[in-house]
Amino acid sequence: MNITTIENALFDWADAQTTLDVVWVDENAPRPDDPYFSLRMMNSARIGQDFVDVPDGTTELATITGNRDIIIEVQSYGAGAWSAIEGMRTSLSKPSVQAALRANGLVYVDSTPITNLTLPIESRMEERRVFEATFRTAEQVTDDLGVIETVNVGATVKDTDGSTAYSGTITVPEP
Repeated sequence: MNITTIENALFDWADAQTTLDVVWVDENAPRPDDPYFSLRMMNSARIGQDFVDVPDGTTELATITGNRDIIIEVQSYGAGAWSAIEGMRTSLSKPSVQAALRANGLVYVDSTPITNLTLPIESRMEERRVFEATFRTAEQVTDDLGVIETVNVGATVKDTDGSTAYSGTITVPEP
């Protein structure tokens, strides 16, 4: 999972759906003029237990793979915010949009209802609408497990009378 690739894919999706400006929130830049869209990465969650693959014997590396949900917030600002954001959310059902997202390792899962966040800004009301969209991706890392070069097995075998019949250590070398 490469966050830059994910951010770029999500920005490209949003930007292709509108003629309005699209910006990432949490960046140092002036706010664009209304109307516009903003995107914000909300969180990433592990889904289930990660799978740890067994090394194939030619390497000491194990591959760990797991599903992740990425949640983004999409917000529209200014006049016509509701219809603009409805079009943005609906676009996630387009096969062409889903194919472009899949090409970047993202699968659209679901979205929340659109919420009205209209509020007063200075002397006017600013129309705002928001929804969150969930996308699934995979995280994959490797771990160097090392190798076992020798195994020492120690044992003591007792006779029925309690005396020691055998005591010793066996060393099994690497093949």
